[in-house]
This record gives sequence, C-alpha cells and structure tokens, in this order.
Amino acid sequence: MVKFEFGAEAFSDFQQATRREWLETNGRGGFASSTLCLANTRRYHGLLIVAEPVSGERRLLLGKLDATVVAGDRPLELSSNGYAGAIHPCGFQTIQRFASDPWPTWRFADQGVLIEQTLFMPHGQDAVIVCLQLLEAPSAVRLEVRPKVTSRGFHHLCLVHQLPEPHIVEGEQSVSVGWGLGLTGVTVSHDGRFVRQPCWYYQLVYDMEWKRGYESREDLFCPGAITWELEPGQTARLIGAPQPFPIEWADRWIESEGKRRKKLTAKLPTRDALYKPLARAADCFVVRSSGDRPAVLAGYHWFAERSRDSFISMPGLLLVTGRFPQARALLVSYGGMVSQGMVPQSLNGPDGRPDYRAIDTTFWFVHALRRYVDYTDDWSAAEELYDALRDIMRFHESGTRFGIRVDEDGLLGGGPDADRLTWMDARVGDWVVTPRTGKPVEVQALWYGALQFMKELAERAGQAERCRHYDDLAARTADSFQRTFWCEETRCCCDAVSPDGRRDAAVRPNQIVVLALQPGLLSESCRRCALEVVQQELLTPVGLRTLSPRDPAYRGHYMGDALTRDGAYHQGTVWTWLLGPFITAFVNLNGRTPQVRRKARRLLDPLLERLTAFGVGQLPEIADGDEPHHPRGCIAQACALAEPLRALAEDILELGPRRNIPGESADLRAGSRQTVGP
Repeated sequence: MVKFEFGAEAFSDFQQATRREWLETNGRGGFASSTLCLANTRRYHGLLIVAEPVSGERRLLLGKLDATVVAGDRPLELSSNGYAGAIHPCGFQTIQRFASDPWPTWRFADQGVLIEQTLFMPHGQDAVIVCLQLLEAPSAVRLEVRPKVTSRGFHHLCLVHQLPEPHIVEGEQSVSVGWGLGLTGVTVSHDGRFVRQPCWYYQLVYDMEWKRGYESREDLFCPGAITWELEPGQTARLIGAPQPFPIEWADRWIESEGKRRKKLTAKLPTRDALYKPLARAADCFVVRSSGDRPAVLAGYHWFAERSRDSFISMPGLLLVTGRFPQARALLVSYGGMVSQGMVPQSLNGPDGRPDYRAIDTTFWFVHALRRYVDYTDDWSAAEELYDALRDIMRFHESGTRFGIRVDEDGLLGGGPDADRLTWMDARVGDWVVTPRTGKPVEVQALWYGALQFMKELAERAGQAERCRHYDDLAARTADSFQRTFWCEETRCCCDAVSPDGRRDAAVRPNQIVVLALQPGLLSESCRRCALEVVQQELLTPVGLRTLSPRDPAYRGHYMGDALTRDGAYHQGTVWTWLLGPFITAFVNLNGRTPQVRRKARRLLDPLLERLTAFGVGQLPEIADGDEPHHPRGCIAQACALAEPLRALAEDILELGPRRNIPGESADLRAGSRQTVGP
C-alpha cells in the first residue's frame, strides 16, 4: 500500500509547508484538518469540528494546540501561525517528517531533541486524540501545550466581541471552557499539569480565505498551559472533546482505531497501487447522520450530505468496498422521502425542508438501487421500494415539479423556466451559468436505465401489461435519442435540447454518462466519434473539462472571489469524478481485453500524484482546465474518489459483478432505431 510521507524538504518555507493539507474524520460528520505544518489557513481548519446531535450543524470547538519544548538554549516550537505580515512561531522549520499512515504523524527535531506527535479521531466519537512522545533528548525536557478554543459554526469566523465571556473549569486531569448562551464548550483531558493563564490570540490570518475573497481573520481563546516534565521515551496525551473523557481512554482508542483501520484494506483482493489508497480514503465519507441513519458526505471541508453525490458515489464508496448494509439502508431511507415521484436533492433546503430541485437525482437513485441489486442479488430491497419506484415512473410520465415530464418522443425534460436542475447548477447573481433547460443529455441515459430496471421488476412480479408498457416506452426513448441529440457539426452529442427544440451544441462531458451507462442509445460509429471528441477536447490527466477550450465561454482557471469561481465552475474547470464514466465508456467501446484494460489503467496513473498534491490521501473536487491543472475546490470529494475507484474495480480489475455490465447486453430494439450520424 502506498504510504504518504514527506521529509524536511516539504517544509523548506511557509508557502511550501502550507501547500498540502491532512484530514481526519470520525464517522459522525466531524473532522480535524489543517496544513501539514499545522498552520491553519482556512476557516475549516481545526483539531475538533463536531456535528451537533440534532441539527447536524458542524461547529469548530478546538482550533489549535500550540506546543513548545523547553530544552537547551532556545525553545523547540512545534506550531506555526499566520498573522498579518508575520509567521509566529515558525515550528514548520523544525519538522523533519510527516506521514499519514495510520494517522497524521509528525517528527520535530532541534538541538538534539526528537519528538513525535500523532493525532487521530476515534471512529464514532466526537473526540480528537493527540500524543507527543519524546524520542530523544540529552536530558529531561519541559513540554508546554496551549489549547486555542472557540465555539462557532464552521462556515463563519469569530472575533472576541462576538462571543460571550468564556468561563474556565479545572478538573483533576482536564480543563473545560464554556461559553453559555447554549454554545457548545470544549474539554481538554490530559495527563499533565494545568496552569491557568487565560488570554486571547488576536487576528490570526487564514490565507486561503483571503485568496477566496472571504473574511480571513479570527480570534481564539486560550485558558492556559498544560505542562509535562518528560524523560526520553515518555509520552504526553491529550483528548479534546465536548465533554471530559478519562485520559486512559486514549490508549484504548489508539488500539481499537488502529485495528479498525487495518481491517479497511486487509482483505482487499488486489495489490494495485491505487486501489487500496482509494478504498481506504472512502471511509471518510461514510457517516452516521444526526438522525442515526447512514449518509454520505459530499466532501470536505464544507459540503454536507447531497443526494445526487450520494447516489453517484454509492457504487464506489459502498458497493466496491463491501458496505452492503449501509448501501441498503441509505436507499431505503431515501425511498421513504419520495414526493411527487421525486427524491430530494437536499434534505435541508433554503426553507429548512427537503429541496426537490433536480431532474437527475431521482434517476441516480434508481441507478444506485440497480447497482446494489447487481452486487448483492438482494431483490427484496427493490421490492420494498417498489411502491416508491412506481410513483417515480408514474409522476414522470404524467408530470411533476418544475414541468418535468416525459415528452411524446419518450425523452425526459423540464419546463421552459426550470433551470439549474442538473449537477451543472452554478449561478452568479441573476446569471444562470449553465441553465440546461429542457432535455439534458445524461438524463436520457438515466431515464432509459430506469425503464429497463422497472421492466425487469414488473417481469419478476408477473405484471405482463406493465412490463410491456415499460418496454414500449424504453423503445420509444431509444428510437428518439440519437436522432434528437446527435450533432453532426461537432461529431458528438449536443448537451441539451430546449423545450422549443433548440440544441445546445457546446462540447461538454455529460454525454460520457450515456457512453458509460447506456451505450446502446447510439450507434457504434457515433459512440466512437463522440468518445474521440471527448478524449481530444475534454480529457486531462486528472479528469474531464466541463467545456471545450475551443468554446468562447471557456475559462481555464478556477480562482478569485466567489463570483469569479462560480462563473468558471462548469465552464472549463476539470472534474475528477468524470474519469470514472470515461474509463467505463473507453472499455465499453474497445472491449474488455487485457490490453484495453491496461490502457485504461494508465489513465488513472496521474491520480497517484494527485493523492499527495492537495489533500494528502484524498482526491480533490476539481482542477484548472488549463495546464498544469492545479487542484482546486474541496480537498476531498466523495464523487471524485468514488468514481475512479469504481471504474478501477469494475472495468480494469474486473472485481465487480458480471450482471448488467454496460455494453455487454444487446441494444434494446436497436434495429428499429433510425440511423442518424456516422
């Protein structure tokens, strides 16, 4: 298994030392994260961010632990902080090594002193464990650790005047800071000695927030110092949590969490260099929500649960990794939320209620259910959800929210005023960047797949009339697709067809979903042309561009303030998750021979470097469309990791189920489809 380690050269200056970030998660929606040198550069950086039990809102409680070793002529600083025009202290200069396996570990060295710090979050606990072991020293040393705390929503920064007066409670082996007014406090349990020295640290500057055009300064409160007198070989231990824990539990959690992490990849059936790192990283996104239901977090640091992302990610995160009970529970949970034939895109919309603004999410749900059945042969899950599935089909045939309904040609579309219904949903003020009104191309593949699945369910249930209905509607969809979407000028599929029949001929990657999931909707010659265009104009080493560079609307860099970034989000920015369907389409078209699979595997080689370039051990959400394709967006995204992992397992290593592999079944009524295109 690949180990992600960095030597002193990675910390040669502050910019280099803050280039990469680490991430720890607890399976409850909470996390800890910072840069490799422990200098916070984002509002989302901190050592203890927890998800509140009822609301699920994530709150930052413990921002920093500033540590100093007092020995020799000068102190050995283990911490780094950014202030306006200054870095203080400069602990990054003493880091000799960072490693992420099995959890973030640092080694600091100076004046003959060598100390190792480890940090992790135990699974299922709102807690962070930090251990500092003195490995070498000429004599005993004094270790001082100063906790810097707050209590705020993790999207917002806090200054001293915005918080109530903190109150400090000292325990025998703990110190707690409370705030009143219903704000969550924090306790640091320890096996040292606490010295009360309350003070504020003012105007810490978070550089990444400044670059993103947001407020970038924060004040943190410190209740005092926790001190130890350490001999070589001795360890100082701390537990940060909303409530006190016995410090002895740190050792128990170290043992149990170490065993759990080894099990994540111990039985994986391959030695592929990329497979195990991706399978292990998948663990970060699978959580128990505030209602104690399984959920998939869309990404770290700032994304919450988003249904579309959950269903796109489910095969890679839950099925490839064998988490079948969680997959079933997730599907059943969402099946109970179907309203007017739609699955909610978000469980917490602008008005606090489920938000159903999506045309594709419902059919990503159906696709995920079908893949679950493919992996498990658990038809009881589909039977349990059959009423919800029938509602989905009935409402989409007769009409549901946003004017969404099946047209006479068998294709699915939204009303003329229904924009931002797909994953390309960026908006800048009144400007909808990619409206995609009408019939989006990838939605047709999802709709067609749902018809096939419902036909199979009806057949199993002995409902011959309903089986014929779905069969006839699927045939109508297949007959219409190529004639409607093939664009001879671009030699690929148009991206969407508006309600008045106008076709958006922009070269975008959404057609790759058709080539991956339902290649039979196009003739072989059209498939080859479309894949060639996508490969030439959109494929990069780290994903697919969202728009061809030849398009006047193309934007090659995702930088600047929120308005500038949103304007580039789907206008050329590279998305990592699209590598998954591209590889599936590539293998579908060229055959599942060893030679083709080796070529497909080489397409994933650059991801090994990407695992160390931004979020260590994770794949970033997006990248610049222009070379060198700098990573952007969130440092760890569920779809970005799940889809390459799924394609690696199913299409390259052939570890997935053999049932319903796209491209291996005969085209439905292909002979009756009119020939349009090459």
